[in-house]
Amino acid sequence: MRSIASCFLLLALGAVVGSAQGAAPAQPAPAFEVASVKPNRSGATRTLFSPGLTPNFWGEVIPSPGRVSITNASLRDIIAMAYGLERRDEYLLTGGAQSILSERFNIVAKPPDDSPPGQKLLMLRTLLAERFNLEIHAETRQIPIYALTVARKDRLGSQLRPSIYNCVELLKVPRENRPQPTDANGRLVCPPNQYEFNTPGRGALTIRYASPIDFLVKQTKGFVDRPLVDATGLSGSFEWVLSFSATDSFDSQAPSIYTAFQEQLGLRLESRRGPFQVLVIDSVQMPTPD
Repeated sequence: MRSIASCFLLLALGAVVGSAQGAAPAQPAPAFEVASVKPNRSGATRTLFSPGLTPNFWGEVIPSPGRVSITNASLRDIIAMAYGLERRDEYLLTGGAQSILSERFNIVAKPPDDSPPGQKLLMLRTLLAERFNLEIHAETRQIPIYALTVARKDRLGSQLRPSIYNCVELLKVPRENRPQPTDANGRLVCPPNQYEFNTPGRGALTIRYASPIDFLVKQTKGFVDRPLVDATGLSGSFEWVLSFSATDSFDSQAPSIYTAFQEQLGLRLESRRGPFQVLVIDSVQMPTPD
């Protein structure tokens, strides 16, 4: 399934407009050397993206050489990816006809040999503008959000406690010199994979780590249905363990993430409205044929 307005990163639209008279002409937008766009009507549900397009565990898109390959992706997913939205943040993309945005496509494209690294998404935006006649803009809107707050000022939950460790910083230490701290139960405080499925196939998920609260927000925001922001006021690093049902139809043996936040961490999700930057699709059409 990272962030805008303190928790969600929305990449800039990339348009450069010269306002001063006599300003130097704008450089042409980065573009693929050659690209193929074909509808995918296989009925398959799996989507594949080549490296250098989607964020890694930390929400970073790592530049990768070679061609771009997108298989069986909806146009909505392709647009969201091109503009820096994760698939789980797509509620920040609005507008456009659903009949077109739900269409699936295969795209194979080759960047120029001398193109600098890290421009594939910019090239994908150019392709969307040229082949799909995509016109899009960013604007700030008041939308429903969740604010993560402390449920009781006098105490936190049993699964949230201050820590001397910060896994986000520890992972910057070279592997050969990196500490491997453990908790009171002998488990790694900074596990290689912080996601653990307790009952495979049933969606009961445990997330454990040591980090500032904003990283907890970053790793859980995809499991709620609106933007999640940190309003706890808690500073420093915390060890946290959160177990909940990660599916829409909640596992009877695991609480919802809303209940888990309060019962396990002593935190509460409050419904509010707040200003968030969203992408608005002004126009989009089916692509021109190859």
